[in-house]
Amino acid sequence: MDKKKLLVFIGKIGAGKSTLIKEAFADVEVIDVQPFVRAYWEGDTVPEEKTLLAYKDMYKRLRSMNDNTIVVELGTNHASFNIQELKIFNADCALHLFLCIASVETLRQRLMERNDDMPEEARERRLKIDFPSTHLTLIEDAGLPYTILDMEQPWTDNVILARQRVRDL
Repeated sequence: MDKKKLLVFIGKIGAGKSTLIKEAFADVEVIDVQPFVRAYWEGDTVPEEKTLLAYKDMYKRLRSMNDNTIVVELGTNHASFNIQELKIFNADCALHLFLCIASVETLRQRLMERNDDMPEEARERRLKIDFPSTHLTLIEDAGLPYTILDMEQPWTDNVILARQRVRDL
């Protein structure tokens, strides 16, 4: 029996993860960490310690799923925790990570264009996260397969590359 395929897209806000996923994997269930995080909102923010609870909730949901292919959309928070969890999944799934990168200037522009209502302080904190270098170190140490997607390149190039990686699983 073929292993379940788990495709994980990681990147900063505004990178284009959702857009790429919708284009490349329209018929696949997507688990986005954001609804899990929103469950812990307090006013206009989520305390950082509670975002970790949201990630734990998301992984619990993933463990209960039986789909042949699952796409996961993650931000860049809690890199160590996420890579450790994904390493566990790698034992039972055909896993591939996609690191979605773009310049901070491009991310800011995209967030302005979509009228993002995130408080400026929270947005800037997320844009300043050291990504992808911290993730790359953890991913390579864990021996997980990954592809870096330059989200400033034409969408079609990234869609083709992502679909090819999945065919290779």
